[in-house]
Amino acid sequence: MGEIINFPGDERIGDNEQIAKERISKAVSFEDLESALGAIGRIKGSRQTYSAEELISLITKVRENKISLEHITASEGLRDKVAELYVVEKVKEANSVDEITQAIYNVALAGYTLRDSSGNSIETKVIIELLEALRDGSSGLNLVTQQYGLRDKMQQLQSLGYRKK
Repeated sequence: MGEIINFPGDERIGDNEQIAKERISKAVSFEDLESALGAIGRIKGSRQTYSAEELISLITKVRENKISLEHITASEGLRDKVAELYVVEKVKEANSVDEITQAIYNVALAGYTLRDSSGNSIETKVIIELLEALRDGSSGLNLVTQQYGLRDKMQQLQSLGYRKK
C-alpha cells in the first residue's frame, strides 16, 4: 500500500493517508482531483514517490489517451478515481456509442471495475451489450445504468438519431 510522504518543511497533509484517500475519493471532476493532489503534495506508489505535478501530468496523458491508466499509481485509490472520472468525461464528450464503448474498454483493460449507482460491480461485457442493444433498438433505456452519465448520454444520442457507424 502506498503512503503519503511528509517532507521537511512541507506543510501539506503529509502523513495522513486517510485524509488523502478522502480527498481523492470526494473529487467529482478532474479539477477537484488536481486540487486534492495539490493539497496532498506527494504520494508514494509501489515503485516511486510522485509529486502532485508528476501525477497531474500523468493524468493529463491518460485523459488524452497517450498512456493507459496502468501508469497511474493505485495508492490512495488514485487509479480508480482517475478511471471513474475518465469514463464520466469520455461519456460526456462522446458523439457515438462506439466512443463510449472505447472508453469503457480502456478502463476495463487497466483493471477498473465499473459500478452501478448502488455500487455493485457491472461486467464490461454486460454494459457493452446493453449499449449496443439499445443502439439497435432491442433494449430499453431503463436497463442502462445512470452511473457515469451513461443513460443521459444514450438518451441524447437516441434523440439525435444515431446508428452504428
